[in-house]
Amino acid sequence: MSPSTASEAYLGLARKWRPRTFEELAGQEAVATGLVNALKEGRLIHAHLMAGPRGVGKTTTARILARALNCEEGPTPRPCGRCRPCVEIAAGADLDVIEIDAASNTQVEKMRELLERVVLAPFAARFKVYVIDEVHMLSMAAFNALLKTLEEPPPRVIFIFATTELEKVPETVRSRCVVHAFRRLSTEDIVRRLEEVARGEGLASEPAAARQVFTLIAQSVDGGMRDALVALDQLLALTEGRLEVEAAQRLLGLTATSTLADTVDWVVHGDAPPLMALVEDLVSRGRSLERFVKNLTGYLHDLMLLQAGAGVERVALTGEPLERAKAQSREIAQAVVFNLLNQLFDLEGRLKQSTQGRFLVEFTLLRMAVIKPVLPLDEIMRRLRSYPGEGASNPTAPAAEATDRPSVGSATPSTLRPAAGPMAGAVLREAETSAAGDAAAGPASIAALEGLAQEELLDLLGPLLPDHAQFLIRYLRQAAGLRVEGGTLWALWSKEDRVGPTMIGKPDHRRILEATLTRLAGRPIVLRSTFSNEPLAPRGPTEPPAAAQPILRDRAATEASDLVEEASTESPWNEGPASEGLSSGRLSSRTPEGRTTRPLMEILSGTALARQFEADGELARRARLARDFFGGRFIDAEGRPVAL
Repeated sequence: MSPSTASEAYLGLARKWRPRTFEELAGQEAVATGLVNALKEGRLIHAHLMAGPRGVGKTTTARILARALNCEEGPTPRPCGRCRPCVEIAAGADLDVIEIDAASNTQVEKMRELLERVVLAPFAARFKVYVIDEVHMLSMAAFNALLKTLEEPPPRVIFIFATTELEKVPETVRSRCVVHAFRRLSTEDIVRRLEEVARGEGLASEPAAARQVFTLIAQSVDGGMRDALVALDQLLALTEGRLEVEAAQRLLGLTATSTLADTVDWVVHGDAPPLMALVEDLVSRGRSLERFVKNLTGYLHDLMLLQAGAGVERVALTGEPLERAKAQSREIAQAVVFNLLNQLFDLEGRLKQSTQGRFLVEFTLLRMAVIKPVLPLDEIMRRLRSYPGEGASNPTAPAAEATDRPSVGSATPSTLRPAAGPMAGAVLREAETSAAGDAAAGPASIAALEGLAQEELLDLLGPLLPDHAQFLIRYLRQAAGLRVEGGTLWALWSKEDRVGPTMIGKPDHRRILEATLTRLAGRPIVLRSTFSNEPLAPRGPTEPPAAAQPILRDRAATEASDLVEEASTESPWNEGPASEGLSSGRLSSRTPEGRTTRPLMEILSGTALARQFEADGELARRARLARDFFGGRFIDAEGRPVAL
């Protein structure tokens, strides 16, 4: 500044380069075109509502419209800018253009004072223009006082309202105005305008460096032209009139694009030390961590656009940074980019409420670095289809069928009936062998499970279920029969039983059971239900594996000895209704452990033993005790099951 002008106040770029005509409005072509056409055709109404973000030209457009109405050559869409009304309106000195800040004049009394002056004729201009900024700040009483005048104003009075929050303006006011929607300016709009200002100010700089500086400014102001001009003013003061990229990054708190690209590489490759060093560097230099997170989010947004094929014109990168971003977009999976963006969005929200911003940023970056790449759904399905064993080629089909309850009488597997089979210990050892990785153990485990009786199967299944799902065993015990066949566990339910199949059939419960069965068998198993009123006959005895026979013989001898000792002791069943019920054949269908069993007299119906039971209540009691003790099975001294 020269000595001759040292005492004069500096006119900031935002005021000096304020648009004076509709053509100079940057990025608001739709609004400008509508007003120009209305002026040309004489269709300009008395009330206008200009809504949009701050710093995008709402008040500037109101002043241009006031000049267009009162220009000595007008009304005209091209005010001359030289006549007295144009000069005074541009300087804010025209008595017929009244600008009011609604934020400081919210009371209804202020609005009534204004309305009392509305009826007065203009002093010297053609139209009296009222510009009310931030009109949404008026009280409801003030809005109500304005309504009548707004609907039927005096001649030659124009109302122009400006607001950043259109939704807070009452519908009764909006319906009486023409609403002009102002949009945020794009990066290219701001850069173009800043280049015009730089040429007008005579700023000498390398074109590439100048454009990079303008791009940085445009990306930091969130679409506001006024903020961009203020930032340019501040940068010129910092650098003594030079356009320097590093100074612009330091002033705006921006992170270099190369650093953002490095950060993405470090995160994707799980390289934690440089991430921690980066945060330390940002903090030591006083950089805003919130701004860094926002910049990193913007860079990943550009990668997402490149992966989506949106075109380089949609990306805020140019030159070498753009080429590196293209390479990263090809190397990094799209699902990984989505995952990183999602975590950064969460970080932005948490930073606003946290007092430990640095630790929160470090934690999030480390978490992003250790998370494994997302496995696409197609790859998951491909791996499931390649799983060995029957039913693996289409794993989704059985699961879909399992959600349907077959109707009574529907086809069921022919071997679906309670039966004895190899003892649980042998099957458990076989399952452990399968889990250890024996490729041939999977089918062998299925074969062993197919021979298990209901209780043996539940004894294996129970310990493998999660703690929160142990209650499912209780409902499975209520089933009339359980049978493993191939890749399916069939559950047979009585038609009257609705609680059991409903609980087992719930999607979450069924998924837990199927996952546990799959773990037990070493191959996928699905759960299906079927219904019948007929009790199922027990399956005939099956020969246990040779390796298990010595163990079974020892177990049978021990259990027989215990049974004899137990039968010789007194029991509550010796007396009372229970004993009478046993002798008469009227047996409960539920044991003390909660298992559903067949009535004893039904099992022995028509046999000599049944007649003996009818005559001898003690014998019936001992038989009941034996059935309860063995869980409904008898085993001979050789360890072979014996069917009643």
